[in-house]
Amino acid sequence: MPVFRGKDTQYRDYATLYVIWSANQFKKMAELIEQKDHLTKVDADAFNGYIAAYNKQNSKLLEAYNRAGNTFQATYIPVFND
Repeated sequence: MPVFRGKDTQYRDYATLYVIWSANQFKKMAELIEQKDHLTKVDADAFNGYIAAYNKQNSKLLEAYNRAGNTFQATYIPVFND
């Protein structure tokens, strides 16, 4: 839809960033899970590191994503006062 292209990219940018970041971390975690019978301490530490990084980034990213969504809605959804 043409309305969503151009100047209003903040919401889309945060959504794209979230999807890409999650997919990259998920892929690394999935590779470790597939080796679950042969994990080393280094692998377990890496897995825990991915979880910690996700938790840290998720709160900041989710806040920015929600703020962008609110701005987007305020711009494009009309308010009717009855």
